[in-house]
Amino acid sequence: MVRKYLPNLRERYFQFLGRLDRLILEQNNYERAPIHRKLISNFLRWVDYLVLSMPGIRRLGGSVVIHAKVQKPAACSVFESL
Repeated sequence: MVRKYLPNLRERYFQFLGRLDRLILEQNNYERAPIHRKLISNFLRWVDYLVLSMPGIRRLGGSVVIHAKVQKPAACSVFESL
């Protein structure tokens, strides 16, 4: 239903391997973590980006960001047709 009104909808999935941060980072604090723990966390985020870019696997992500450009309708409002 959303794609009907937002035809240029794009999705980006996150948090597949990034969930392991709580095991890698002490108190879930990236800023105060030692450099080796930050590197491991960054590597997991990079692998997330690659793995979740594949169509069949992307649904395993724990979060999604939806991005679209809204086009103004010519004659009526979107809410009038609901």
